[in-house]
Amino acid sequence: MASLRRRLHQAAADAPGSSLLPTITTLRGHGYRLDPVQPGAGAEHDTSG
Repeated sequence: MASLRRRLHQAAADAPGSSLLPTITTLRGHGYRLDPVQPGAGAEHDTSG
């Protein structure tokens, strides 16, 4: 989980605006399940692997 947080911070640092919200949205678009507000919202997209 630490690697995921590090990746999030890295993406947030590289992303314009350095905001976590757009970063999470971008990661979700790539198939990552990162939704602290609704855990399981991206679970249905886990069949892409």
